Amino acid sequence: MGQKINPHILRLGINQKEWNNKYLEKNIEESSFYIFKTLEIQKYVSRFFFLHGLLVHTCKIRYTDNSLNLHVSFYCSKRFLKQIQFLNIENNFKTFSNLQGYSNIKKTFFKVLTKQPKKRIKSIKNYKNITSQINFKTNQILNFNSFSNKLIECLSKYTKNNIIVNIVLQNLNKGLSLRLVNKESQLFRKLILRLRKFSNNEFFKETINVVLISLKKKNSAKFLCEFIAREISQLKRHNYYLNFLKEILLVLVKSTFSSVNGIKIVINGRFNGAPRSKKKIILVGNVPTQTIISSVDYYKTTSYTQNGTFGVHVWITEK
Repeated sequence: MGQKINPHILRLGINQKEWNNKYLEKNIEESSFYIFKTLEIQKYVSRFFFLHGLLVHTCKIRYTDNSLNLHVSFYCSKRFLKQIQFLNIENNFKTFSNLQGYSNIKKTFFKVLTKQPKKRIKSIKNYKNITSQINFKTNQILNFNSFSNKLIECLSKYTKNNIIVNIVLQNLNKGLSLRLVNKESQLFRKLILRLRKFSNNEFFKETINVVLISLKKKNSAKFLCEFIAREISQLKRHNYYLNFLKEILLVLVKSTFSSVNGIKIVINGRFNGAPRSKKKIILVGNVPTQTIISSVDYYKTTSYTQNGTFGVHVWITEK
């Protein structure tokens, strides 16, 4: 008797006109080597960006005889912005310590923020970090701590310094690469007013931006799935967040500016710390499971929480 297989395997590459990764192999063994190489690079890039608070949407790779070309589109989260603020404070005082003396740094820290105790504690912590790092003599050392240099250095070591590595970064935040036309922006503001009861929460703006990107950009199931998994691992009120996510999808999926016919989200786990695990399904629009012709983007991941692991599955049908 025949066994069932995963039907998502049949959909891979049927409706895609171009592959994300391009290379020219000389024999069969070299093609398998290129596939292994691309998977390892994509894993490393997604992990590297995640540790810096960035979410990778797509990572396209082009191989030539002498070069490796990467095109990475990413989204800046709140975690990344907090890290940047902290690093900018440190780096500014490092360069300041090179130009002027140790006593001038001491004055600048304690002149300001004397009336505000909470900010004063933060300034004292930064002051201690700077006193331990005064040994920076030149500004060239600071360049090695930058984001892009670390990434290029690691990739060049992986390729044994035989290939030139070129990286193109694209920011997908609203207003940069993703822009709405005047009519679309007006409609978007009207739709968001329906969700104003959730506006006091921290995750309100970020989830709306991520859902908007996943509705406008193609092949964004991985991006949406990893974002939901990250939010579930940080939050404790899982049911409240999933109700908010369902209302966003009901409002935005059926709008005129969305390039998506339907979204299906399935999550398994112990919601709100319950003793037994449950399964929750969010289905908005049409998501065909049997027809192979329809273009369906699928991704699954796990989120690690205090109450155990959660399995997150996302299906997105494109127009």
